[in-house]
Amino acid sequence: RRAADTLGAGEFLSFSSEGQAAFTQNQIKDFYGVYYGQAALPMDPDTIVYLTSEVTDAARVWSLEENMQSGKNAGKVVLPDEEGAVWKAVYQTEKLEDGKSLDMYDVFVGGASSTRSFFSFISTSEGAPMWSTATPPASLARRS
Repeated sequence: RRAADTLGAGEFLSFSSEGQAAFTQNQIKDFYGVYYGQAALPMDPDTIVYLTSEVTDAARVWSLEENMQSGKNAGKVVLPDEEGAVWKAVYQTEKLEDGKSLDMYDVFVGGASSTRSFFSFISTSEGAPMWSTATPPASLARRS
């Protein structure tokens, strides 16, 4: 709770009367990163811990790569607010066993993507929507 309050997000999280967040702890055991085989060193596996809640379970993620068209519609993208847009769960645990993911971090919001949109029907916030990018804005370079 202190971390959330320090970051100014405590009021947006659901806490029980004991001050504990209403989250469920989940684990991915025997985790080896995608570069484990290239390290050529004996390493112990990690255990990845992630938290879920009613809000994260209800949230959905749109990614550019999942919504790029192929075939006769190649080069077109189904935008988040358009019919036919593909939305997936925040935690895609099926990727742990589908044999398609080289990196088990793909469990988290589907892995690497250049553009994402998050949405939850049950999340409430008084704040305005926030836009974030992986690349800092040009104005940031001028500040340093």
